Amino acid sequence: MSSQRNVPSAAQDEPDVEDMIDSSICAEFYRKLEDCLADNDRKWSACQEQVKALKDCYQRATSTAFPTSTEK
Repeated sequence: MSSQRNVPSAAQDEPDVEDMIDSSICAEFYRKLEDCLADNDRKWSACQEQVKALKDCYQRATSTAFPTSTEK
């Protein structure tokens, strides 16, 4: 008899995190950061260039997606 785990339907409806990352505008920067962390024993201090690039990308993406109005 095969043992099959029942997964709640809500969990099946949740998007896959990897798919979400891959479809994001900053995916390339995120992957570069992950590679750097893997190459440097997860030492964030060694990957600050990649951290900054990802942060800059995210800030550009969110400022474009959610522009703020300076008019009152």
